[in-house]
Amino acid sequence: MSESSIFLDRSKLSPRYIPKELPHREKEIEKIYHTYKESFSSPDTFPLTILQVVGPAGIGKTSTVLSTVRVLNDQFAKNRLKMKTAYVNLKLQGGNKYAIYRYILEKIAPELPAQGLSAEEMLRYLLRYLIENKTFAFIILDEIDYLIKITKDSGIIYDLTRLNEFDPETPCLVKGVIFISRSTEFYSKLDQAELSSLGRIPIKFPMYTLKQVGDILSKRCTEAFRPGVIGTDLIDKISEITISPDVKGDIRYSLELLLYAGNLAESGGTGVVSLANILKVHSQLHPSLS
Repeated sequence: MSESSIFLDRSKLSPRYIPKELPHREKEIEKIYHTYKESFSSPDTFPLTILQVVGPAGIGKTSTVLSTVRVLNDQFAKNRLKMKTAYVNLKLQGGNKYAIYRYILEKIAPELPAQGLSAEEMLRYLLRYLIENKTFAFIILDEIDYLIKITKDSGIIYDLTRLNEFDPETPCLVKGVIFISRSTEFYSKLDQAELSSLGRIPIKFPMYTLKQVGDILSKRCTEAFRPGVIGTDLIDKISEITISPDVKGDIRYSLELLLYAGNLAESGGTGVVSLANILKVHSQLHPSLS
């Protein structure tokens, strides 16, 4: 197959791609990093620390958390310490505690058998594995509000925020549990003990401004498209669409719009992405709009 006349690397428009730099999320990265910076410098005394990250869909919460944890992992490695991360999207891997804990166990300790174990036993095996292998861990649960809404089972919050109480005589090597949600409305489903262990002060992610969206899309387009394929006027137009009431600042929508518009331009053989490509894809993604 001949190489694309439009794309340098279309995977750079995937929501799964996490850039090395996240424009306009520096403050949030710093807050998360500051929360856990002693986890690698003083791991023996640093306690299990719970963190909440809250904000609307598509404004960089997951990318920011994963990017910061990646930096923490590098710091652990520099200090000659082993660290593993289990990221769980509860919309995809959720369902019940058993399925979630099994997934966490598979990500951190894939050699341990999960079959025949109860949910709580899997957590005990996990904690024991970390001690025996002198390994530290971070657990990230994305879309926690969705899980609580669908299952109405908030026990997972109680379990994971009190991992250090499973065996009080033994140090807990899970250093961080991070919950990501779109809002704090799920608080109403929690009992007092769960609220207490979860904490009431989340890191809230503000919506991007028009200029910030433009900066983010410009940087991503540089990585994804060939030079001269997409003009700054089109990036400005997509930025306006992104902050509109219909899209509500969702950067994932912008990336999808760019990807499909690029595909349309490629199939048309024009060599450039046009405003007509953008508007056609936008009308298909939002059929209620003219």
